[in-house]
Amino acid sequence: MSRLEVVLDAGCDARVPGEPVSGQATWELDAPPRELEVRLFWYTEGRGDQDQEVVASEAVPSPGASGWVRFDFRLPEGPYSFSGQLISLTWAVELVAEREGLAGRAELVVGPQRREVRLEPEPASES
Repeated sequence: MSRLEVVLDAGCDARVPGEPVSGQATWELDAPPRELEVRLFWYTEGRGDQDQEVVASEAVPSPGASGWVRFDFRLPEGPYSFSGQLISLTWAVELVAEREGLAGRAELVVGPQRREVRLEPEPASES
């Protein structure tokens, strides 16, 4: 049974832009992966095109079939996490064994006051 997991340090699941995000990534695989990488990225979900961008990554040197590694990234100034009726943007740290098609992730919120921005529809104007 294969398992990849990312655990954020206490208090790291909601951050403001520019702050560090740190934690530990662990894996248990049937065989050593060819490559293993920890990534800080954001992605969108909802209607329309789905986007994602990796903003930082760290390769795990010579990974065995099981192990763990600490990570420490610094968040960029944006984009903020947000939720709207049509689309949402989410930040995450992911441990990826790409050739094996495996990943584990932990999501976090990045925004002012450590909260996601809520996009509300504008009220209809009276004419």
